[in-house]
Amino acid sequence: MRLEGHGIWDGEGYWSDREVKAWASESLADSEWWGYVWSYKTPWRLDAFLTIENHMSDRAYWSLLGHVWLDCEDPHQRLRHWVRLWQSSRPHQELVMHEEERNAFTALPDRLTIYRGVHIKKSALRGLLWTLDRQRAEWFADRRAKRRPYLVEAEVLKSDVRAHFLDRGEAEIVVLPNRLISHTVKNIPLNKALEVEKAYWQPGKRFLFTDFEPQKEAA
Repeated sequence: MRLEGHGIWDGEGYWSDREVKAWASESLADSEWWGYVWSYKTPWRLDAFLTIENHMSDRAYWSLLGHVWLDCEDPHQRLRHWVRLWQSSRPHQELVMHEEERNAFTALPDRLTIYRGVHIKKSALRGLLWTLDRQRAEWFADRRAKRRPYLVEAEVLKSDVRAHFLDRGEAEIVVLPNRLISHTVKNIPLNKALEVEKAYWQPGKRFLFTDFEPQKEAA
């Protein structure tokens, strides 16, 4: 169960190549899933997760999925895989969020207005990533646009939302494309001066459920 050649760190920075490969092997043998996935560079962490998804407990699956999702730089590039993972019927799906996020999600109304900023109209409804913050969506639409971008406004039932993340300061909502009740797509002015506060998530501060059980030393 390996991903040979898929981005094991090459010794740049803190670990040497040999040490990281040893860490990956040990993590895999000990069912320490986070360690295994994080022994790969960011672009390949989804691949690592896909390799071990059927070996994880339900709690570990959802907990680690949240980490990998937040670490992903552009989930739209691997949309087919992400949709399948988020569609999972495994129990304990609430563990994809930490306690503060679960409490915030519980406090939301039963029907939500969500936003998505895009710069290509045909991709407006294909994504999983939305926000409760209209200004944040406009910023996402603007940041890479070369012509007037689009703002998508949609309605969704809270019961159809797969996750609500706060770590990146984006009031993030994850919802499957086929669960939208209604939507509108409109052009918005290109505004490169639009600024929002950017927060970077810190995996070390986020709860992780693990299947790892340390081996007891023999007496």
